[in-house]
Amino acid sequence: MSVTVIVPATASALTTPENVRLDVSVPATISNAQLTRLIAQASGSIVRHCGRSFGRETVRETFSLSFRPPSEIILSRDPIQILSISSDGVPLGGETDWVREGATLYRMSGGRPALWQGTTTAVEYTTGWILPGEAGSDLPAEVERAAILMVGAMVASRGRDPNLKGENVVGVGSFTYGTPSAEGKLAHPEAEALLWPYVRGVIA
Repeated sequence: MSVTVIVPATASALTTPENVRLDVSVPATISNAQLTRLIAQASGSIVRHCGRSFGRETVRETFSLSFRPPSEIILSRDPIQILSISSDGVPLGGETDWVREGATLYRMSGGRPALWQGTTTAVEYTTGWILPGEAGSDLPAEVERAAILMVGAMVASRGRDPNLKGENVVGVGSFTYGTPSAEGKLAHPEAEALLWPYVRGVIA
């Protein structure tokens, strides 16, 4: 199986400076340019954490069927809008030739399930979402909320040691330090909880 991006996403930011200012307290001294940079950092962390891209793009996913004809084909991206399916370069018809259940494609013949035949099957489809700042954004609200929370945390922690988790300055002082996660977890637990339905193992 291989995935080729035919039409790449036109954006990658999971929120906008305006939406960040609506939801969190941002000092007036922080410019939109600074917020845009923080949004890019937060969006990149979310993409790595979830193991997936979020922007709307068109891809071609090709499956090699040379070993044994399968009864089903499972697409690696979501959400999915099928554009075309071909077998050894020959286009298949509509859902008289195939049906889709979620990310799984079934071959049909004479109204009944059949095995996928041929050497290769290629599926072209759109996947991902229209991101905030683009016309008609449909990114799930919890994904944008996670990005906003992370940007808000970045703004609040400016000038502080990022590993300093707590301090108690009475007399000599007491400081508690944490260490960055080695497991690819996000530094913001609420954002991580919001994103768990979107986590995938690998970006295809």
